[in-house]
Amino acid sequence: MASETETEVNLVFPTPIQVSEIADADALNATLLSEIHEVRKVTPNGLPNSWTCEVYTTITNNCRLHEREGFAELTRHIKTESNKFADLLAIQQDPTPLTIFDCWVNVYGRGHSQESHIHSNNFLSGVYYVAAPSGASPIVFHSPDSDVMLSPNFSQMNEYNNGAVGFEPKAGTMVMFRSHVKHSVKTSQIDGERISIAFNLRF
Repeated sequence: MASETETEVNLVFPTPIQVSEIADADALNATLLSEIHEVRKVTPNGLPNSWTCEVYTTITNNCRLHEREGFAELTRHIKTESNKFADLLAIQQDPTPLTIFDCWVNVYGRGHSQESHIHSNNFLSGVYYVAAPSGASPIVFHSPDSDVMLSPNFSQMNEYNNGAVGFEPKAGTMVMFRSHVKHSVKTSQIDGERISIAFNLRF
């Protein structure tokens, strides 16, 4: 009698997404909202030509928010969480540590979204949610498998074939990921503003 075949499935090349709940975020967010209000009063929309929605953003005209005094506490949290993530990934930071290269605000309203994209020429990227009303659009991370030219029909989606995974935004939450990971934001269906601060780190 033939012996039973032994089969195992190995998950390789995992895509880590770090999610951190910042302690005492209410006070931090109150400070940040005040700072962002001042930024919006004097800074025109820096919307890139490649973006298709009228999202308010400072990505092209005021990208170094982490250097403003009112963002100092958030900057400390970014450095702490990025060190945790770098340790997980075994990124060598001695003698040269990762530093925040740029930092900008995005404000999404009803009908706004963001196409799938990456953050080129960086090592780590992240987003911190300052305001995320109920029903705010999630950030969606896309598997490299979503780029395949031929895809079969699946009877159900699971961890082995899913092409995208969404994370619901929550005020006080920081999401961090490798900069090459494709991500997008689904179209907002609510009237409240979804306010986030995005950042990149490099050597």
